[in-house]
Amino acid sequence: MTLLHNHGPSTSSVPRERTVLVVGNPNVGKTTLINALAGTHMKVGNWSGVTVEKREAHFFYQGKPIHLLDLPGAYSLSPHTPEELITRTALLDEQIDLVVNVVDAGNLERNLYLTLQLLEFGLPTILVLNLMDEAQDKGMLVDAKALERVLGIPVIPTVASQGKGITELLKQMGTFSTSASTRLSYPAPLEAALERLESLAVDFPKLRSYTHRYIALTLLEGDASLRSRLSITGHAKLVQEADHLGENLLSSGIESLLEIAEVRYAQANHFAKSAIPSFQHRLTLTDRLDKWILHPWLGIPIFLILLMAVFRLTFSVGAPFVTLIGGPLQDAIAGWASAALEWVHVPQVFHALVTGAIIPGVGTVLAFVPTLL
Repeated sequence: MTLLHNHGPSTSSVPRERTVLVVGNPNVGKTTLINALAGTHMKVGNWSGVTVEKREAHFFYQGKPIHLLDLPGAYSLSPHTPEELITRTALLDEQIDLVVNVVDAGNLERNLYLTLQLLEFGLPTILVLNLMDEAQDKGMLVDAKALERVLGIPVIPTVASQGKGITELLKQMGTFSTSASTRLSYPAPLEAALERLESLAVDFPKLRSYTHRYIALTLLEGDASLRSRLSITGHAKLVQEADHLGENLLSSGIESLLEIAEVRYAQANHFAKSAIPSFQHRLTLTDRLDKWILHPWLGIPIFLILLMAVFRLTFSVGAPFVTLIGGPLQDAIAGWASAALEWVHVPQVFHALVTGAIIPGVGTVLAFVPTLL
């Protein structure tokens, strides 16, 4: 793997730096993957106006400069959390050359909802199937090529913690020729409204061309934050037209928000089944324990037995240590301290403070340690 950080070719021969956004749900191994790609050259800061962490790196791969921007974990592009708002804002505002979407191979259907939202932008996109080892442990055999065929974008299986698939991902990132080809189809009246809004968005040069379809969808969903953003940036006409089209759709029995969500969920389910045609669930240790501990009849008795065992263990095993610390040990230390203080002839007030307050006080606190342990 040829990866040179911060020391590339001379400035005159360096091509334009390409921006790569790394997007994914929380807990999909995104940070591990990014560390494998950029090593210790990540710069950490905060996004403007919020305390959410911002991670980015600049490096060269095969002579090509890459700006890697790690977006915070988000389940969707609906801004219900600061992380989701930051992710969407970056997609709308940044000059993006490539999107790397990291998903958990063992929770494919849930992760693909965000993937389908990302594909609405039509940006060059690579899907990274991370945590492939954990998916296999669950009995899942994820077919990356099948998923690649149905999505129309490159799909790279990885185990980032072991460095598997990183070289293939870097090679794919180095081409920068990938384009997202999958576009979801919605009911005809909804598609007509989307086409109308997309054509109107062309008249607003401040809106990046690849954002038009996503903006149209989000406006028809009634997203308040995007409506507000567009209204105060001179795009009120677009918002008004979306409101008018939304009312027409509602009068014809189509609730845009629900219709769009249903199509995405249905397609996410379809694509996940295409990639995992069969699934043989393997019981983990947790599953085997849960079979008894969470049993409808045995669960409560087991819980009570465990609770009694913990109390018995706490007071039976801990009691001798409590007695030792609070009695003989404390008295011995107090006696040694008293003799030492009398030998150095300290004032009586200080002698009383140490032997009558500090040592008993600390001893009382320490007497709780065995019980806590």
